[in-house]
Amino acid sequence: MSEATVIRPGLILAIDDEKYRILGAEHGVVSLCMMGVNKLELRWIQDTDIDNGIVNGNWRLTEEPPLQVIDINQLPDAAAEKFQRYRAMVYDVRSHYGPLYVHMKFDRKDLYIKTLMAEYGVSNVVLWKLVRRWLQSGYDDMTLIDMRATRYLNDHYAYSNGKITKTHDLSRQRLSDTDIKNMSKYVNALLRNQFTNVRNAYLDMLNKHYRERVTDSDGVVTFKEIKDCPSYQQFLRFYKSRTTQQERDAAVMKARELRNNKRLLLSSSMTGVTYPGQTVEVDEVDDPVSLVSELDSTLTVGRPNTYLMIDVKTRVILAMGVAYNQNAYIGLSNMLINLAEDKVEYCKKYGITIKPEEWPSGIIPAVIRTDRGADFKGNDFRNVCMKVGIERNLEPPATGSMKGIIENSFKNIQRDEKELFKNVGLITKSYDSNHHQQAMLNLYEYTKVLILLIIKHNKRQMSKYPASKELLDNGIKPIPYVLWQYYSNTVQKPMPIANKEAFLVTLMIDDKASIDKQGIHFLKRTYLPDKTEADLFHQMYVQQSKKAHITIKYDPRIMNNIYYVHNGRLIILTMAASKPENNGYFNMSAQEIINYNKMYNAMRREGEIYNRQLDADTLLLGQDAVSASYKETKPSGKNIRENRVAEKSNAAQENYSISDKLHLNSDAEQTSQVPDSAQNAPELTESELNAPAPDMTDDDMDDADLMEAFRRMQGK
Repeated sequence: MSEATVIRPGLILAIDDEKYRILGAEHGVVSLCMMGVNKLELRWIQDTDIDNGIVNGNWRLTEEPPLQVIDINQLPDAAAEKFQRYRAMVYDVRSHYGPLYVHMKFDRKDLYIKTLMAEYGVSNVVLWKLVRRWLQSGYDDMTLIDMRATRYLNDHYAYSNGKITKTHDLSRQRLSDTDIKNMSKYVNALLRNQFTNVRNAYLDMLNKHYRERVTDSDGVVTFKEIKDCPSYQQFLRFYKSRTTQQERDAAVMKARELRNNKRLLLSSSMTGVTYPGQTVEVDEVDDPVSLVSELDSTLTVGRPNTYLMIDVKTRVILAMGVAYNQNAYIGLSNMLINLAEDKVEYCKKYGITIKPEEWPSGIIPAVIRTDRGADFKGNDFRNVCMKVGIERNLEPPATGSMKGIIENSFKNIQRDEKELFKNVGLITKSYDSNHHQQAMLNLYEYTKVLILLIIKHNKRQMSKYPASKELLDNGIKPIPYVLWQYYSNTVQKPMPIANKEAFLVTLMIDDKASIDKQGIHFLKRTYLPDKTEADLFHQMYVQQSKKAHITIKYDPRIMNNIYYVHNGRLIILTMAASKPENNGYFNMSAQEIINYNKMYNAMRREGEIYNRQLDADTLLLGQDAVSASYKETKPSGKNIRENRVAEKSNAAQENYSISDKLHLNSDAEQTSQVPDSAQNAPELTESELNAPAPDMTDDDMDDADLMEAFRRMQGK
């Protein structure tokens, strides 16, 4: 097969007038699923046939964008529970039959299919309908959502507990927020070994929350009928959707029995891992360097925290996230967002050029191994993993580390960091360490160094990687990115992120923004949609100056855009360059903008204090001026018009007009041009000034007479 032809799951192969979705490839065989039909039609061909068909021009490979984006967070509880159940089911199908799905064609009603139907509560028809849609879409999870539930996503809609159907099927009842709260409480109780089995926990919940206890006058206690409660099937599905199999095992087995029977073998972290991206390890560490503020390099902000994700099979570091908050969900979300984005473009932001194969992009792991740190076992991380279809595998307590790969990788990276960061903020345990005073790097510069070390890790040949006979026979060097390419081509390609927009929407942070005729306002910045978004511009027009709130999503790392999910579409809202309040805020993170907003608010508070003092001083001086104008005699209030004319005349004499100013300037210029003989003439006495001027004509005046007249003018 030529190097130009790249076969990966999710691509569309057009053969004549038919379209096929590529499901996977193994040992030169490619599995296809026919699109545009209401029946599951599978086909298998050689990858060389695809290569020849493309070269001859009869076949072509294309890629189509996802049809819709639905915010899982806004789905009603019942619809979200159904979606998670369906997704777990199709993932089981892919794990069991993929990547070629050969046996699935002949096992339409075998024991495994019946087991799935019983476990997930679906009929045979529904199961194959969901599987067909999912495969035809290229593993797009959005096809598993009950679209009837999306009618209310853009409206303020809530419903109460649904009524029991005529068949009295309790499993059809809608779950309310109270039901979810009650079931969550008892799921946590099960994980703490407070109940011996799930049914006992369910019955205890019914007794305490869904039936009324009545005590009569004689002290006799009776219980009323249980009603309006979740069914046992709903509680069981809820319990399974919120927990992993390992957590459920720990809930019913003693700790020692769990360690002996269920733990992974520490001697080989790759046990059970067969292809790249199947299992990853994630961990967080405090970085050994103190950083300075990006706003002011004279301010020290302390050490950051780094999150890394590494593939168990190949040791490739797949994603990273950096944050300042220890045990913070922001760092985890940064890591998962980084998992989805194009690493080539990501590195360009930091002035680094890489090849696509050196840092894989756009894959989603099946299992994440973590320890029981607060950030990993928290509800936020669990919910995100559940929504994107990743199984979270928490390390059981008191069983030793099951994340040796990621921990060793952190040690190697930190060893390089300690060498690079000497004298620029390296944190040491020495009592006289002055790392905060030596700090020089900011978060952007530290991230750039971390990227370089990750690329080095992915390209560096490993000395202790288990070299199998297969690798030696094929001359495959134990370099992480080389192993990733080899196992992807020979065993199974990793699960792609079929709908990148939906994946990112799930990971982004929800918040409220306001909308009016000027735009969408968030963090004191103004955003505008594309001119083609007529519905949103109409909403802005309707609002005028009145503000309304909408739910938006944003990536906290860079705030040039925020996002709005509306009618199954992801609308990009861009920070408007034409708005003066946005000047200088482009390419900033949310935290940087928040810091500037704090500076602005502090300046406003100082301005309020300054203006208050100025207003008080001016009022006091004004009151003094008014008090000084007090007169004993009161005005008569008559002849106002005549008095006003006289006052204007007096004001005209006391105040210069523009004309007066011009004349004064002209007189000054003329005075400066008087001959020296006139300027040095003796001054006139008082009697000479008051003497009448002699009668004469211009013809009678000689030079002496003119000089005498000028002296008189000067004197007056």
